[in-house]
Amino acid sequence: MNLRSFGEDDTLQQIEELIAEITGDDCGIIINLRNVSFTESSRSGVGSSTLSVSNLFLNDEGRLCADLYRSGSGGFFEFICGIGIEDVGRRGLDEILYALRNNRWALNEQPRPQKKTRSRRMLMPVRIPFHLKGA
Repeated sequence: MNLRSFGEDDTLQQIEELIAEITGDDCGIIINLRNVSFTESSRSGVGSSTLSVSNLFLNDEGRLCADLYRSGSGGFFEFICGIGIEDVGRRGLDEILYALRNNRWALNEQPRPQKKTRSRRMLMPVRIPFHLKGA
């Protein structure tokens, strides 16, 4: 049984389409979001925390993930790395979609590992003679 609403599924699909358009389905590209924050109320109703979405990316399996910062009362601070975007919630998905549509993002391409090539030129070690007199 799917617990998400139809509106949430539609929003998630729109976000995935925008990400695919921006990145070309490349797993090495990180999208930095600017000013994407929303309030997440706790289930107990006692307090709330603020979630800030900093990055969106496709992981190696092709799943859309996000990096989040959560801050709450009493100086509570948490960094959540690589959470699936479907776990962010309805309010978070709406904020992410709004940011993507209004160009509140920038690309940050991860450098691909380059194959190291050895230089054919051989370097001779430098030898500096030290003479100790009287030793």
